[in-house]
Amino acid sequence: MKEDSSLHLRSPGNAVTTPTVSILLECGTLSVLVNTEGKMRRLIVDTGSNVSILQPGVSRSDVSDTSLKPYGVTGEALDIKGRQSVSFELDGSEFRHTFLVCELPTDTAGLLGTDFMQETGAVIDFECGKMSLTGSGAVPRAYSGSPTGHTAPTVFTQGKEGQPSTQSKGGVASRRAALSQLQT
Repeated sequence: MKEDSSLHLRSPGNAVTTPTVSILLECGTLSVLVNTEGKMRRLIVDTGSNVSILQPGVSRSDVSDTSLKPYGVTGEALDIKGRQSVSFELDGSEFRHTFLVCELPTDTAGLLGTDFMQETGAVIDFECGKMSLTGSGAVPRAYSGSPTGHTAPTVFTQGKEGQPSTQSKGGVASRRAALSQLQT
């Protein structure tokens, strides 16, 4: 009997695997499909927002008060109704995350902000259309607060009237100025 000389790699049954989520890219907007409370819903993956937000009525879980006052890209405060801790499934992996509850100018169920991405160690691979959740989100950051004392703006591509948003009202420019002051 001839012995097989090829190299066989096998992962042990107890090996740690990294959840990988399929991402959608529709008209330049990155999103994922999640299953929450038995319904498939689309969430925008928003790397410009440091908070995750759900539209009112997406989840039946209790809405509690919050003192967070996030601002949109136009500099206007978002009308936050509260916060919800919501369980959901992404491509077979279960997560529990706290979302702010607020009406958004989109037909999606909400958005996943960098709070979720940092917590899960998300790595987005545009070429493969995947987002890996490495779980390495506890890596210390040089600075994780907001330079203005408010949460960072949430970026929307359309204003309330459905037109592209072009106002800056203290958005990116004021964040750059505040960050440059921190660096000096």
